[in-house]
Amino acid sequence: CCLYLKSLPDIWTACIRNQKRLSGYLEQGPFFGCCHCGIGEYVYPIRDTLSDTVIGFISVSGYFLPEHHALDRLTHTCQTYGLSLDTVRPLFEQHLSDSIPDAHKLDTLLFPLAFMLEQLYRIFQYNRTAEETESAAWTDSSFH
Repeated sequence: CCLYLKSLPDIWTACIRNQKRLSGYLEQGPFFGCCHCGIGEYVYPIRDTLSDTVIGFISVSGYFLPEHHALDRLTHTCQTYGLSLDTVRPLFEQHLSDSIPDAHKLDTLLFPLAFMLEQLYRIFQYNRTAEETESAAWTDSSFH
């Protein structure tokens, strides 16, 4: 259902825009929330531990929250983007899980994944810095 909604370019753009607003929440650590379309998700920060900054996040999504707030968001999304709530809501109920996993179990899987992604980020940063240094050295030593 999330993939169906994100297949619509305007909703995908809104999703990306809303992800940029997560930084304040991510500073506090992992949390469970509801996206702008009404889908429940766990969100785990990926931190650069050297600079103690959030560099990204992992989202474990796909949970149906029958509570009023989530349905309000789904209704709003349908109205905003001209979708039929009668078509989308059954997709939510059919494809989203109403069984939300235990946060502790997810922690045991996602903290190591976040660490690995941080290490990958560092490798890319190191390689980029090395390439920039090499490029600058080449420019500085060119014929004058």
